[in-house]
Amino acid sequence: MKTSSLILLASMVLLSGAVNAQGGPSGAPQRAVQGAQGAQVGQGAQSAQAALQAYAAAGSAAARTNAIELLRFMPPAPTAANIALLRARLGGPAAVEEKVGLIRVLGGLYRETRDQGLRDKIGADLKKHAFSPQPDIALAAIYAVSRGPNTFEDLQAVLEHGRKTDVLDADAYAGELAHNLPFVPQDRQAEFIKLIVGQKSAYGAAVLAMYLGDPALISKMSPDSVAALQSFLQTTQPQFPMAIGDYDYTDGIRYESWLQAYANLQERLRPGGYRATIFEQLNAQNIDPRKVIAFLSSPTGQAFMQAVGQRAPFEKSFARATTYAESFPGDMNITPMYDTAAASLAALK
Repeated sequence: MKTSSLILLASMVLLSGAVNAQGGPSGAPQRAVQGAQGAQVGQGAQSAQAALQAYAAAGSAAARTNAIELLRFMPPAPTAANIALLRARLGGPAAVEEKVGLIRVLGGLYRETRDQGLRDKIGADLKKHAFSPQPDIALAAIYAVSRGPNTFEDLQAVLEHGRKTDVLDADAYAGELAHNLPFVPQDRQAEFIKLIVGQKSAYGAAVLAMYLGDPALISKMSPDSVAALQSFLQTTQPQFPMAIGDYDYTDGIRYESWLQAYANLQERLRPGGYRATIFEQLNAQNIDPRKVIAFLSSPTGQAFMQAVGQRAPFEKSFARATTYAESFPGDMNITPMYDTAAASLAALK
């Protein structure tokens, strides 16, 4: 599986977890859990500070690299003293691996700190290293700036430099542009979208789809921006490239995300476009039956079936899915997903 696919899948899981975390037990059990979590946070902070001290005391380059790698998973508190220590080490002589680690740790503190003065100092360091002639250092810094509280001008300059110097390939460049689209001022959205479209990147389209699953984001976009995104997604529909008997969950997630985003854009352009677009896609003459199963077994597809509330509109597409599933009886991937969709369909009138 490509690195970009792994990153996308992890991002989708993280977004899903953020939504699911809103629920949970209430009352005394919840307070007990919160108390235990508070104790763990306190212990974690002590361990992180000890890890930072171990890094500062490390005598060899290898020991420092190992110690800074630990700090990525156990970051120290964003205090002025901790940030000053890390910034000083980044500005001094150090091996490439150590500098990359320092940039990643500082990138996390860049996002975490609420002290504008400290944030500005870290940001200046990261932007400087984004223009480093050393590709690994530049790449780490570009990502740290792109995922941090940057200005539009800084973001654009850093990403453009990364692309021009081939530190970022087309997928990485389009992906970072797409990740930042929700935060771009409305009057600059068309410019950003043009840059994304110009890369012709399936990964960039997948990242876009992940964010465009939120109708609230689309509602804040100009009609021209929505139309441009709709045209782009229309040409980047995900496919299942493997043998017909294989089912890859990443491809299924990509398709479900794409269809949700594409239908949301259509709804913004014309009322009723969401429902019409989904049925148009599911009932397409040559649709891969795996796409039908992927969507109708997903939480989005399940909610859509319940909202429609009638079995008849799904019968054509689901007949194809049934023929496909019956061709691979007992398949450990296909059968459970098909059964989920079939149960929901059977519950409709």
